Amino acid sequence: MTTSLQSPSDVTATASFANTPVKIGQPAFKRIFASKTFWGVVFTAVAAIAPIHGTKIDSVAQATPVLRQSLALNSPMTMEQAIEQLALELANRDRAAVGLPPAQVDPLLSQIAQSHARDMLSRNYFSHYSPEGKTPEDRLVAVGGTGVPFENIVIGNNSRFRGINIRLLEGFQDQWMHSSLHRQNILNPNHRKFGYGFAIDPASKRVYAVQVFQHG
Repeated sequence: MTTSLQSPSDVTATASFANTPVKIGQPAFKRIFASKTFWGVVFTAVAAIAPIHGTKIDSVAQATPVLRQSLALNSPMTMEQAIEQLALELANRDRAAVGLPPAQVDPLLSQIAQSHARDMLSRNYFSHYSPEGKTPEDRLVAVGGTGVPFENIVIGNNSRFRGINIRLLEGFQDQWMHSSLHRQNILNPNHRKFGYGFAIDPASKRVYAVQVFQHG
């Protein structure tokens, strides 16, 4: 049985845990005792979100001072870095609202978030686990990191696909914030390290996003 939530913004969201869908906000969690890793439920957002004109990545800087300054100075910021910066600002906005210190981008977390998003798209799966059973912790160790990463993932289907834009990223952040376990990852006061990755497929209109936190 699938339980879905229809929001005013015409976003249908489904949360699933251990292959059993649960209502958004319902307490649920997954403990991986072998790796002593704790994550929230797997969250799927299937969204029909129309892009805002003028807010694709080439002009997204108008909405955020950091991106505006960076792109105005013609800095070597890639599209991935610009999107990650905006995603970080959205996460820090929600952290600041409850009095928490800002998180900072961590290169290793960025690397595993980006690679996991691309892998899910290229191999057509949606899970914290790779088809080989690799966990977020495994992915961090593989790039030379240590410790336990806390991962939020989302998949969106943008029926009016125009690429990554502000509304799409805000929609993903909003859905995570309305799911208790994902919100815990975002609002943990000890989560000071941040990484964000995404993968898009214009043909299928699928957008995968991965948000990773770690104690810092």
